[in-house]
Amino acid sequence: MRWYALGAAAVLTMIGAALWGPGPVLLALLVATCAGWLIFSARGPSVIAVLIAVSPFVSRFVVPVSGFSVRPEMAVGLIAGLAVVVDVAFKRRRYKKSQLALLGLLALWLIVGTLASLFFSPVVSASLVIIAWIFLGLCMAAWISLDRRRARQVVRVSIWAAFIASLLAILVWGGTFLGFTSWGVQLDPTYGGYAVYLTSLEANIFAGLITLWSAVAMTRWGATVPAYIRVSVVCLAPVVALAAHTRTALIAWVFSLVIFAFARRARVVRWSIGLLLVGVFFLFASGVSTGGLGLDKFGEIADFGSGTGSYRSLTWEFALQDFLSSGSSLIGLGNNTFGLRHIDPSKPGLTEPWYLGNVFLQVLYDTGILGSVLLVVAALVLVIRTRSFSGFVILATYLILGALTSVLWLAQTWIFVGLALCLLIEDKRSAHVPMESTAVLSRASS
Repeated sequence: MRWYALGAAAVLTMIGAALWGPGPVLLALLVATCAGWLIFSARGPSVIAVLIAVSPFVSRFVVPVSGFSVRPEMAVGLIAGLAVVVDVAFKRRRYKKSQLALLGLLALWLIVGTLASLFFSPVVSASLVIIAWIFLGLCMAAWISLDRRRARQVVRVSIWAAFIASLLAILVWGGTFLGFTSWGVQLDPTYGGYAVYLTSLEANIFAGLITLWSAVAMTRWGATVPAYIRVSVVCLAPVVALAAHTRTALIAWVFSLVIFAFARRARVVRWSIGLLLVGVFFLFASGVSTGGLGLDKFGEIADFGSGTGSYRSLTWEFALQDFLSSGSSLIGLGNNTFGLRHIDPSKPGLTEPWYLGNVFLQVLYDTGILGSVLLVVAALVLVIRTRSFSGFVILATYLILGALTSVLWLAQTWIFVGLALCLLIEDKRSAHVPMESTAVLSRASS
């Protein structure tokens, strides 16, 4: 019953968004979706799990509070942090020592960023806001990692959210070209056409989010979600990448799909590869190369001499020059300070901060050699201790996406940190290997 209720609410949400945009009707329908899930499911996820899972999908919404922009995920992080305090202080829940050690490394990295911001940031308050944002994300990770049932709940809701968001994004993108709506899309100034962002902060971030959850849908993490939903998310992800004009998301999706297909021989991903080949054939046969949809950029994946590729290489060059000439290579230049030091050259006449969209350079620039070492050590310890092949592939997928679009501050990063920490308390019998074929999956692919 709960799946029918959720499906009905999802359909109403898509129709409401397409007709009325991000107004009260849409918000009411989104609330109804979560409420329907909770009411019709005796074993439904906790409210905090729903909020954590949904928050990355609505990162575009902002509420001004005392001169600061507060996003939904920040409020959810605060709730999760308070819940952790209650769990530890009153419910006597305990973390494993290995989890505490890794949380400690992340806390040290955050302290390094705080010190660098206090000493070197041109606008200390702007840097401290980002520090607070990251801390609230870390609170989410701490809440998830305290109980593996929470992790499964977050994954279940997230895969459903990715499915609904993907359908809605494709509907909106198609509706834009048909002249029905202009909500949830932005004009691509370089290549033309429209890039869909829906309710995410920007199109690249939205595509990366869907790609990550499509990778998770290929693993046993998503075993509590119906097989046809998992298959749908995997198959819709490349379409979303095209609709969002995000080449990196498409590359990351192909990477995870191929690795899971041939390393684990999972039928779901092999079937999806077939769909991909058929879809690419029809896509280009229908005239994508003419530029009518603004997708010519997908034929220039390795081009860093023009277009957005040239813009990114220029960004990296400036960031490296700043870092090497700063004299503070040990602890970096402070969080969010690249944008505080430079105005975005792609928007002449405006004074918008320049975005450093490379997670490797961002970590090095913000927290220096010391902060970079702390994060690398934390990642290596997690990979070695968990010995999760799927976890390693998802980490690699995240890093591929992060090479051109960093989401280090956003909730989606810290949700996956929480899931990784939760692997430390999983028993060996439930190792997270890609989803093998099942009767339901076979029927879904027939």
